[in-house]
Amino acid sequence: MSILFLDKIGQKVGQKTSVQDDYYIFPVGNVYYVKFRDPVTRKLNSKKTTGLRSKTLAKQWAREEWSRRCALAGTSDTLLGDYAAFFFTGLENDPYELRIKAENRKIGVRTRRWYRSDLEDYILPDPICQKSIALITRVDSIDFRDRLIAQHGFTRKAKRIFQPYKNIIHTALEKGLINTDPVIRLDVSYTKQKRTATTIDNINALMKPEYWDNQTLRLAALTTGMLGLRAGETRAIRWKDLLPETNAALVVRNIIDTEGEKLPKWDKKRSTIYPKKLQELLEPLRGDPEDRVFEITPNHPISYKALRLAFNKAVKKAGIPKITLHGLRHSIQTALRGEGVNRELLRATFGWASEDVQDEYTHPELYNLSPQLEATDKLFDTITNKKGATHGKK
Repeated sequence: MSILFLDKIGQKVGQKTSVQDDYYIFPVGNVYYVKFRDPVTRKLNSKKTTGLRSKTLAKQWAREEWSRRCALAGTSDTLLGDYAAFFFTGLENDPYELRIKAENRKIGVRTRRWYRSDLEDYILPDPICQKSIALITRVDSIDFRDRLIAQHGFTRKAKRIFQPYKNIIHTALEKGLINTDPVIRLDVSYTKQKRTATTIDNINALMKPEYWDNQTLRLAALTTGMLGLRAGETRAIRWKDLLPETNAALVVRNIIDTEGEKLPKWDKKRSTIYPKKLQELLEPLRGDPEDRVFEITPNHPISYKALRLAFNKAVKKAGIPKITLHGLRHSIQTALRGEGVNRELLRATFGWASEDVQDEYTHPELYNLSPQLEATDKLFDTITNKKGATHGKK
C-alpha cells in the first residue's frame, strides 16, 4: 500500500514519493509527521512526529530539521530561498527569533515588518535565493549587494534591504550550514541626508490660521515646534502633562502606530518648557487630566497621517521652502542655540542621547547674526578709537 503524502515544499497534495525529494509532511490524527531521506544514501527513514498541529509551523520545523541533518552529514543542498522563507515571521520557531532570544536581544515590531517586507519584495525573488546555502560565496554576496545598489542607489533603502540578508546568512553560519562568513565586512554605504530646517519668520508664516483647515492640527503642529517634540510625543501628551503653574511640560510617552503607546525615544522621559504664549492658546481648551490634548474622538489621538498632510498643505500655502513636521525640532533648536541657550539644557529638554545627535539637528547657517554683528561693531569701535589715539601721539 503506497502512502500519499499531504505536503512537501514544492510538491502537490497527493503526489507520490520520489528519491529526488528530501522529506514529506503528512498528518496523523491532529499532529503532523515527517519522513526524511538520509542526506547521503537518500534512503527514506521512519516517520518522525513534529509534535505540531499547525501546518505552517510543521513545515518550518521540518525545514530546520532537514538543514540540521544535512549539516551533520557534511552536506547542505538547502536553497537559500527555502531556508529564508520562514524568517522574520515572529512565530515561535522563526530561526532569527530563536537566535536573538538566545542572545537576550529583541527585535521591534516595526523592524520585523520591514525585514519581512524586504525579504518578500527583494531578497526571495533574487537569483541568490536559488543557490544552495553551502555554496554561497563572498562573490555571490557582493553581486547581490551590487544589484541592490544598481536598483536603489547608495541609499538607506539599499542598506536596509541588505541587513535582513546578512541576518539570514549569520543565522545559517551559527547553525553550521555555512563554514565561512560570506558577508564579513560587507555593507551598503550611503550619505545620510540632513533634515531641512527653516527660519522663525518662515514658521511664523506657516502657522497663520488661514493656512489650516483644522485648527486642532494647527495647534498640534505649533506645540510640536514650541516644545521641541516628536510627532508621536505630541499625539501622546495628556493634559496632566502640561503644568502651567511651573511653566513645564512632561514628555513621558510616545505613540508609534505599529507598536502603540510606549516610552519616548531612547526611553528618555524628560521635562521641557511650557511657554506662556502656548499656554494662552491651549489652557482655555483644558479637559480632563487623563484626556489627550489632541484627540479626534475621546481616547483616540489625532492621526499622524492627517497631521503630516495638513502640515505639508500649509507649507505650500505659505509659500516657504519645503520642510517636514520633524524639521520643526531642527528649526526651533537651531534658533534657540543661536540665541545662546545652553546646549546641555537644550539636549536635556529635547531628549537627545548625545552631542553628536544634537549636532545633526543644528543648522548654524540659520543662526541670527544680528547680536554678533552688534557686538563686533562695538568691539571694532573700541579698537579703532584706541588705534586712533595711538597714531595721534608722537
